[in-house]
Amino acid sequence: MTAGKNVGAGASNYGMVSYFGKVNYDYEGRYLASVTVRRDASSRLAKGNNVDYFPSVSAGWRISSEKFMEATRDWLADLKLRASWGKLGNSEIGEYPYQEVYSATQYIFNNAIQQGVVQNALKDKSLKWETTSVTDVGVDLSVFRGMFSLTFDWYNKITDGILSQAAIPLSVGMDAPTINYGKLRNRGVEFQVGHQNKIGDFSVSYTHLRAHET
Repeated sequence: MTAGKNVGAGASNYGMVSYFGKVNYDYEGRYLASVTVRRDASSRLAKGNNVDYFPSVSAGWRISSEKFMEATRDWLADLKLRASWGKLGNSEIGEYPYQEVYSATQYIFNNAIQQGVVQNALKDKSLKWETTSVTDVGVDLSVFRGMFSLTFDWYNKITDGILSQAAIPLSVGMDAPTINYGKLRNRGVEFQVGHQNKIGDFSVSYTHLRAHET
């Protein structure tokens, strides 16, 4: 028998359960709408904070199909307004970041080496989902049977409760906890201009994409 032999083992499990429902509406290709509701449950967050709901809605109006636009049918192929808003969640933060984890250690007591355990990292049991909400308003335009096209979008993306490691002084003596910290916003415009022409059996197309983000 070998004295002082340490044997250890470890295992972890991770689970995600998701449900979602979606309803679409289309009236003669002119009025379009969609509603989605998603329910996510993650084992990476503590009970009470591990379940959340993430909805999204979108709507579109194809103006070019309206009767009052009949005079433009000879040159206007498609004109549609779009708007959408949606919310998603993120819990990709490693295995059980809210649970205290202890590791084996040795210490001196009564002039002898004793075996014990020590917590090596701080934990935040109030961790919640990191959420991202995106609002988008756009226009799709196509003229002369699709020869020229334009797609324009304005978007506003907000990420809230960002999951990150807290900043703590080294004097604490333990690893920093993962916390919900900070908010980030990205917004800007994006548009795409396209040209497509066909002469006999030959076709020529050109697309230009620009994006601006702040």
